[in-house]
Amino acid sequence: MPEGAEAVAHFGSGPLAGQPAVTRHSYGEGSAWYVATRLEPEAMRSLTDEVCRTASVGPVLPGLPGQVQATVREGDGGRFVFLLNHGQEPAEVTLPEPMTDALAPRTPATDRVTLPAAGVAVPTKP
Repeated sequence: MPEGAEAVAHFGSGPLAGQPAVTRHSYGEGSAWYVATRLEPEAMRSLTDEVCRTASVGPVLPGLPGQVQATVREGDGGRFVFLLNHGQEPAEVTLPEPMTDALAPRTPATDRVTLPAAGVAVPTKP
């Protein structure tokens, strides 16, 4: 095992049984994680949740449908949240407050947005 790393999970079977499968190395105020295998989706979600929890990191918008990504871009023009539907079906997103879509500024403010398949929205305060 690498010097200074802590084993978080081990291989349960196979030629690497008992060896570290997931490690974490703390350094200063942060930490680095290493995953030495391809995890099943449920295990990857669980690990990702643990990494986020220990780093005090949360989602941009909680409760999004699985196929929707929220990302933030900041610059001199302000802070913008982009919603991207990576799915092949429409997806409804609940917003924290009534907002308008910067890509469709003439639409009324609402606390829900329906993203079409492969759709994008940029909710902003009116």
